[in-house]
Amino acid sequence: MEEIPLKDKISLLRGTDLFSMFTLDELTLIAGQSTCVTFSQGEAVFRSGMRAEHLYIIRSGSVMIHRKSEGIDNYIAKYIEGDCFGELEMLQNSTRTADAIAEKFTSLLVFPGTGSDFTNVLGSHPEISARILYKFIALVAERIRSTNRLISEKTPWIQELKNHLFHDKLTGIYNKKYLADDLMSRLLDGGLYTCILMIKPDNFKEINDSFGHQAGDTVLRKIAETIKSSIRGKDIPVRYKGDEFTVILPDTDRQGAKQAAQMIRSSINSLDLSDLLSGTSINITVSIGISVYPENGDSDVIVTEYAYMKMYEARNSGGDSIHE
Repeated sequence: MEEIPLKDKISLLRGTDLFSMFTLDELTLIAGQSTCVTFSQGEAVFRSGMRAEHLYIIRSGSVMIHRKSEGIDNYIAKYIEGDCFGELEMLQNSTRTADAIAEKFTSLLVFPGTGSDFTNVLGSHPEISARILYKFIALVAERIRSTNRLISEKTPWIQELKNHLFHDKLTGIYNKKYLADDLMSRLLDGGLYTCILMIKPDNFKEINDSFGHQAGDTVLRKIAETIKSSIRGKDIPVRYKGDEFTVILPDTDRQGAKQAAQMIRSSINSLDLSDLLSGTSINITVSIGISVYPENGDSDVIVTEYAYMKMYEARNSGGDSIHE
């Protein structure tokens, strides 16, 4: 622990964004309830899982923030002289989610000082503490708004990231991760009914085994293109896995789903693949399962599994059919 004059603590507080608009009496209270603490290089200021009872202002030195994920220690941020950190978790009365480690010999102003906590400070000085708490909340809210504005400004970058994350590299349509992350919102936003089609070619393995995986990949791309061209612009095609495909049909009842499934089935069956298969003519047949939300289930998992089950019913009954 290190003792410094009250005026130096006030000056340090006033130099931060968080406290720059506080009045002198508010700063005096905060400074009086703060303590200077020094940390050696490599020493922990706090660890993940600890109760968040303090915020910190760096008087000198620097602090590195690390978070472990799947056993890997990830560097998150670095705070330097004049920076304030730890306030949001303190206000939420939550636990720390990362480790804060002194990068070198570091002096911190800690509020509230060791041996006290934020709740005790508020209770001891209710009037001034109410003003302080209000300003804390307003400042943190502005930080959140600023972060949201930053995210909004980077929307094209985020969209590009989503494109890489949610699109199948082979076919260019959505992938299974998209279903896991976004299907429920598609179901909820899809009108009175939303239907799911599960589609599987009956004889794709024959093509793969006879003509090789490269030809098989080309055929899968062709099937994806055919599905996409057979549905409406608002419908969403997905490569579910391997040679299995899904189509989300918003604002569509069971009869509309049957018509869409028949269109897809007919279009795929009519494909001429001879140019792709060394002149060999093979017609692809498909098995399609249909589910209707919310009629066949009240969750994305149930609806997807129902359509998947119906697809295999169609396949096991001889294929080239649609089951609902």
